[in-house]
Amino acid sequence: MAARELRPAAVFYDGTLAVDTPMDLWLSTGVRAVDHAVETIFAEGEHPLPDATAAESLRRMPKALLAAKADPRNAEARGEGQIAAWLSYLLPGPAARGLSHTLGKRIGSRHGIPHGVTSCLLLPHVIRFLGPRKPEALERLRAGLGPDPAAAIADLVARLGLPQHLSQWKLTESDLQEAVAPLAGKPYSAEELLGIMRASL
Repeated sequence: MAARELRPAAVFYDGTLAVDTPMDLWLSTGVRAVDHAVETIFAEGEHPLPDATAAESLRRMPKALLAAKADPRNAEARGEGQIAAWLSYLLPGPAARGLSHTLGKRIGSRHGIPHGVTSCLLLPHVIRFLGPRKPEALERLRAGLGPDPAAAIADLVARLGLPQHLSQWKLTESDLQEAVAPLAGKPYSAEELLGIMRASL
């Protein structure tokens, strides 16, 4: 935990302060917030308040991101994105340990893939993998994203013009195996994790 003097006393959300954030960074970070919301809903245990705010974030964030892309100087859209991001992250520990996050961290810094972009690449495939294993969570995702959450996020990433394929970074099969090896058996097998990575190529 950060020392008290390093913690902010207050946080102000003001879209006018965000209109100069580079668009690629803004949009990919917004998809990372979508990832936070999804990982919250998939997280083990009972957490009704974070689940509710995550579902609300999933309803709001896509519209905010598309509006910001259409008009980068739209302060209202930027502010809406800030609120949606806040709503996505009321369960920070478990969300940050989710499967999309964990896999993304294994390939991000090693291969120069920005943090938010790893969500663009992996999140739809993680949902396809986890959804059948966690049907109740999948139903909650549908409340925010529609009948096919994985397809909805893939479509959002495409409409935002963000990267969709890991092959852009020319990772080899050996790179993928190295990425998943420390995660194997915790609780998914190396082959299951490789399946997610390969699907993102």
